[in-house]
Amino acid sequence: MRDEQELGSVAAWDVHGDQVTIWDAKERREMVSAITIVAPCQYALQQHGGVTWGRFVFDGATLHAGLGDAGVRIGDRILACADDGAMVVVDGGKCTYTYQNRTTWMADPVECTLTDSALTYRLPRSEEVELKIHGDVLADDQLWPTMPMKLPSYSEAKSRARALLTD
Repeated sequence: MRDEQELGSVAAWDVHGDQVTIWDAKERREMVSAITIVAPCQYALQQHGGVTWGRFVFDGATLHAGLGDAGVRIGDRILACADDGAMVVVDGGKCTYTYQNRTTWMADPVECTLTDSALTYRLPRSEEVELKIHGDVLADDQLWPTMPMKLPSYSEAKSRARALLTD
């Protein structure tokens, strides 16, 4: 997988249930994390040093994952995944920023614009986010072109990750 935790990163993943072994080709080190799907477009990787977040969407059978922002359309609602497990919910033309403050879930109105081709919003103390609409999934220009390769084995994935560093 390219650009999952930082730009320029290349890693091989081996997922079994809620455990993922990640081999970082740049650092040449392996770590084991617990992976949790925290929203329809966001996952958390729990390691000894803390938690990291990533976004993903499936466009049919094609996975788009890594850095960037994503969202999904579920019925008449849109759920856009933001940093640290937060979400922007678009329902009935209103946008709500939902996030966890320690142990309490909060919901604040947020300004957004929804067109036939994109959802644009700005969270407090943040830059504007534009998610382009691709059918029932949304993704920004950074996430959309990132499509991890599925390979027959973890060892092949590690070899391919090493090769991507020299491409």
